[in-house]
Amino acid sequence: MKERQKLSDFASKIYDIFSLQEQGKNLVTLVTKAFGCQHACLLFLDVYGEDFTTLFCQPRSKNNPLSHLRLNRQNPIIKHLGREKKLLAGESLATLPDFRSLREKGAGEIKLDEIELFLPLISRHRLIGILVLGKKQSGSYSPEPSFMLKPPRRRALMN
Repeated sequence: MKERQKLSDFASKIYDIFSLQEQGKNLVTLVTKAFGCQHACLLFLDVYGEDFTTLFCQPRSKNNPLSHLRLNRQNPIIKHLGREKKLLAGESLATLPDFRSLREKGAGEIKLDEIELFLPLISRHRLIGILVLGKKQSGSYSPEPSFMLKPPRRRALMN
């Protein structure tokens, strides 16, 4: 429970952070511990603005299937997250029409069986990053991850 409180505190202060990239490692570590993820990573646009690439991952090891995750801006997952601006469950990739091309062509280097949730990071109505959560160590996710990462309503109304 201590980790969840730290995560909640972090989320409430996120608007005071100059650069989310500065706190990315901290965010991924807190999320991994708070929700019991086997793997998690934080993707940001590369310097060319073409691909979302992994900047931080937990655990940091060569065996982490998310450590080299790269999603092109034209990827249907990126388009969906940018348009919908809400959590995307990995299981939705098998059923939603938006992802037909992924199913038909194959997901490439994306290990879909290792991914449970895509949480978009939105700033000024734009997709700036993606928090990707792998399977939980036990059980499955509830709606909790997206709730825990949202800043308090009153704070959002002030900005």
